[in-house]
Amino acid sequence: MLFVEKQKREDRARESQLLHLLNAIDDNHDNIITFQEFCDCLERQDIIDYFSALHVDIEDAKQFFPLLDEDGCGQVDLIQFVTGMEKLRGEARSADIHIVLHQNRKVMTMLNKLMKLLGGQGDVTC
Repeated sequence: MLFVEKQKREDRARESQLLHLLNAIDDNHDNIITFQEFCDCLERQDIIDYFSALHVDIEDAKQFFPLLDEDGCGQVDLIQFVTGMEKLRGEARSADIHIVLHQNRKVMTMLNKLMKLLGGQGDVTC
């Protein structure tokens, strides 16, 4: 039971850190992070320190942001941000895997379009 309580406290603390990070990134405080806000924030040492404390390695904003912006609308709301960051936290390998998965989905979409264009049936799956 002690372990479960400790885990719950750590989860609440992490969620609180994510909300602070969101507020620090969100320049106009509309609870939405645009790609530009995201890129701009990566120039600030306090934001870099937040990401580091959360064990999230961001080397390329253009590759990382779409992992948070799963619907591709160019912005991330509070829910997308928190769930995306939770999914990507940990070793850099986790983020790398998600980048590869995201790129793979894009390639599969392009391949399906190409197959349809060439008269094939499309809907290539692996």
